[in-house]
Amino acid sequence: MRVTIDCVREGSSREWLGRACNSWPNIAMTHDTNPVSMSFEAAESLYDRLEPIPTDFMIGEWWGREVSTGHNMDGSLALARWYGKTFLDEENVHPLVHLDGQGRKYFADPGKMPMGPRMKTPHYPDCMLPSLRWGMKAYMQTTRSRARLRMTEYRGKLSATMCYDQLPIHDVFRKLDDDNVLGFMDMKRMTRPYVFTLTREGKAGFDFPA
Repeated sequence: MRVTIDCVREGSSREWLGRACNSWPNIAMTHDTNPVSMSFEAAESLYDRLEPIPTDFMIGEWWGREVSTGHNMDGSLALARWYGKTFLDEENVHPLVHLDGQGRKYFADPGKMPMGPRMKTPHYPDCMLPSLRWGMKAYMQTTRSRARLRMTEYRGKLSATMCYDQLPIHDVFRKLDDDNVLGFMDMKRMTRPYVFTLTREGKAGFDFPA
């Protein structure tokens, strides 16, 4: 199973991967992207109760939110204007979809990000953010897929997992409902996972209880 985007046609050559991002219209960030906050223990308890999902459940475009648990990476997604992820098929996944200054989506190369097990979110004056984000797009934009979908066992359940091509990172998903998943980003030597949600494009984000 695969998803098609705009002018992309199923069965065409792999060159459409490079055209997919450029074919998107200008889209402003209109979703509720404020991070959800909970203790890691609460997130862990919820995650462990959720059902696993097959890889084909993830095919399509998704927008994301951070679940703030006190992790060192909390705030990094908003700083980078992360939008979500795009799963074209099991072999071709864009793990980092960001928005530029005009609200246009682009694919970012995770291999060019300063990601590591001790990564902490930097803090910059607001006046610097437009220039930093412009430079980020100029440096990191890519047209190549940088991840795959596989079934992996994690915390006792076999579920759909996004495996980065260049980094020792697995994003392992569990089902919140038919349009929302909870993701644990498991990175080698990271003491505990970074937590986030994904929502199908065009659908409402999961309503976490207060």
